[in-house]
This record gives sequence, structure tokens and C-alpha cells, in this order.
Amino acid sequence: MALPTLADVFRVYVKPSLRGGMVIRKRTTAVISGAKVARMESFKATAPGCVRSARGKPWKDFIASLRSCMATLKTGAGPATVGRREYAKKFWKT
Repeated sequence: MALPTLADVFRVYVKPSLRGGMVIRKRTTAVISGAKVARMESFKATAPGCVRSARGKPWKDFIASLRSCMATLKTGAGPATVGRREYAKKFWKT
């Protein structure tokens, strides 16, 4: 097995917002739980149907139809939208 090169460990890119300064970040691997993989698979199976049902509509109607269809997706804990608002309230500025 070959040793990793610097390009495998670090990612270097130029950010114009830093006046052309270079940013060096360490590459990481994403750790995904089994439950999340299952949710993503069910989403992949259902999402094309939502897109097909919304196809051909004006943009605003397309987005509204897509959102309503996605909100009906079921997860192991119930509908996909359950608990979202309560979670978001933690970050609201009062």
C-alpha cells in the first residue's frame, strides 16, 4: 500500500475574498450512521416521483408542489417535517 501524498491529506485553494490568499484545509472523511443511510435511500426512491408530479408548472408552483410532496416523505420516526420547527427555534434570535 502506497503512502498518501500531501495532495491526499490537504486541500489547497485560493479565496478571492481573502485578496487571493491561500486556504489549506485537511481532507476529512464523512462518517454516516446506518439510520441516515436508510433515510437517504428512501429519499432517493421517492424524490423522482415528487419531481415528476411537479414538472411543467411555473417556477413558484413547481417549488410549492415539490415542498409539499417532500414534506409527506415518511421516515422511521414519522413524517420528515416533524420536530423541525422546534429544533429551529433553538437558533432564533429574540
